Amino acid sequence: MKIAFVTRSTLFIQPGGDTQQVEQSAAELSQLGVQVDVITNQRNVDLSEYDLVHFFNLGRPADLIRHRNWDAVPLFISTIWVEYNNSNRMETLKTLARGILGNDRIPPFSYLTAGQEKSMQQILQRADLLITTTEKEVMRLQQAFGDIAPTYVVPPGINRSYSEELPEEREERRGVLVVGRFEEIKNQKRAIEGLAQLHENITFVGDAASNNPSYLTECKKLATNNMSFRPHSSMEALKMLYRSHKVVLVPSTFETFGLTALEGLSQGCEVVLSTSAGAYELLKDYVHAINPLAPDDIARGVEEALQTPTSSSGRAYACQYTWKRAAETLHKLYETRLNA
Repeated sequence: MKIAFVTRSTLFIQPGGDTQQVEQSAAELSQLGVQVDVITNQRNVDLSEYDLVHFFNLGRPADLIRHRNWDAVPLFISTIWVEYNNSNRMETLKTLARGILGNDRIPPFSYLTAGQEKSMQQILQRADLLITTTEKEVMRLQQAFGDIAPTYVVPPGINRSYSEELPEEREERRGVLVVGRFEEIKNQKRAIEGLAQLHENITFVGDAASNNPSYLTECKKLATNNMSFRPHSSMEALKMLYRSHKVVLVPSTFETFGLTALEGLSQGCEVVLSTSAGAYELLKDYVHAINPLAPDDIARGVEEALQTPTSSSGRAYACQYTWKRAAETLHKLYETRLNA
């Protein structure tokens, strides 16, 4: 079985949750005997050479339709659907601007003539299956596009090393960890406003978004002396940070899922999670819920988490969700389609 994972060109340059999803799924599928080629749009590929194309990120249709024969083989789409509520014209111009500014490739002519909305409709009509991480995402897709291809929910997972037994802790955990690229929907600014009076160290980990680098600058200006900033870190470095912090905060105003919450829970942290994150659907019984639009409520959730004795039940629950489990589900879905 030969599968093409078609992704955004910046998958490794500007890593995010989808980077983990692609890398870990590909690695676990290879353990099941599946050949997976990860294809960014840095080059054009003839996709008819593959048994099935698995495209990631519905909101970036230009990344798929630039490739030859993308519509000649079975197509699965991991939608990772983020709706920015911009007009068709605005989204088309944004895609073109990324290419002109050197942050991406110039989109293909077929995309420019059709525009963002029609291009998405084109690949949705061609798709055999849409894969989401939550039922909430399925409902959002139906609201946005009406009748869509069949859907299947495949929750994401944690890395293999994250499910290993935690080492004995030599000192009490302290502090709050916030992990994510600095951009408006990640909501770090409101978190900083809400936690300004908190007498606890707060560590932010992440790089500036390429399309809005000023947001990180604004956050640093607002930060108090107990707040520090670190660049994007490897999964192993993040694991050490999770294990040394008491609380992980996910304050986003939107997350398709919010993998940080699952990772933090798996490493024994108390997790404070925005109810706007998709992960809330899966983890609501094990987290401290907050309204991301209210700085006071962000502070309440963090203070509550800092005072809560850590329970092993959240970690045990989170460790059920692994990339191995997700890959096994994908493998069955591929086989079902290819044997039809």
